[in-house]
Amino acid sequence: MYLYFFFGILAFISGMEVANIKIKQYPAFYKVTYWCFIWIFFLLSSFRWKNGTDWNSYLLFFNSFTDITCISYMEPGFTLLTSVNSTLFNYTAQLTSIAFLSIIPIAWRYNKISPYPIFTLFIWYTTTFANIFPVRQSIAIALFVFSWKYIQEKRIKPFLFFVFLGAMFHFTVLITIPIYYLWHKKIPTAFYCYSILILAGISFLSDSMIKNILFGIGGDLLKEKLEFYLEANQDSTFNSSFTPAQILFRGIINRSFYFFIPLILLRKYRHDNPSLNAFFNLYFYSFCLFLVFTPLAPAMGRLCNYTDMSQALLLPYIFTLKMNRTNICLIMCIIILYFTIRFKGVVGNYYDAYIPYNFVFFQ
Repeated sequence: MYLYFFFGILAFISGMEVANIKIKQYPAFYKVTYWCFIWIFFLLSSFRWKNGTDWNSYLLFFNSFTDITCISYMEPGFTLLTSVNSTLFNYTAQLTSIAFLSIIPIAWRYNKISPYPIFTLFIWYTTTFANIFPVRQSIAIALFVFSWKYIQEKRIKPFLFFVFLGAMFHFTVLITIPIYYLWHKKIPTAFYCYSILILAGISFLSDSMIKNILFGIGGDLLKEKLEFYLEANQDSTFNSSFTPAQILFRGIINRSFYFFIPLILLRKYRHDNPSLNAFFNLYFYSFCLFLVFTPLAPAMGRLCNYTDMSQALLLPYIFTLKMNRTNICLIMCIIILYFTIRFKGVVGNYYDAYIPYNFVFFQ
């Protein structure tokens, strides 16, 4: 199947990249390969038909427009984009626009900041298919990732511009605003560990305790909005094949793999590397959001999708440590084995939405 084919090729080339295997005849091999995969994913996203979650609702929304507007029940930016493509073009133009906005900003930023871009692309693909099947939140996520440069440079105005632009596609991106202040913090390792341990315990024992804490912080307005959202999504798992308890348990295991293994290996180096330290802070924030909101409703787990984008950067940093090629290959084999199991679960979670792939040309 095509998804597993790309997984296998990316895994193999990632192994070559982290082992620093050079191809003398093609010195730009890894850079060219990276952008070739991005181009392929962009085309697959643009020319799909009936593939991806929320296909029917998005197509119905697209077909509902007769003129250009920014007013509907969805965010104004996404409404404007959809109404323009619906009025002037077709649904393939809509998918192409969404693919560009969802894939290119992330690909551009990952290529700039990752020590091993293809390995980062492999992780991104394994966890989210590298946005081949985007939804409107994917656009907001991509704009947030693109804004990382401005957080690093401590330029709050362009950062807020991209966050608020992202909010025009999905309002949940506003939860990333605290990242501007968290990015440069030097947080002790013990604080990471104890915070996650305590929140995990609360998540398993009592979702009512979490509600009381949130209501106490946010007041009546947050209480009203949160209770409305929870009532609307009480049994929602986004059509996932997993129960809410399974989602929480699996999420903790997966996040621990991404977070604690790099933390143990790189804890002596992160304070001397501002970018690495920032990525740990991002994922710590994401881990906490997951533990707080998932017990309330699995649908709210998407609030951590923004800072989850840092997970594709932590593992590659492990291979910046000095080690021989044998150890590199051994560690990489363990990682690929983990991701093989992980990827199988991601595909199986929404199997009918991804397989088989349908080209628009054959409809």
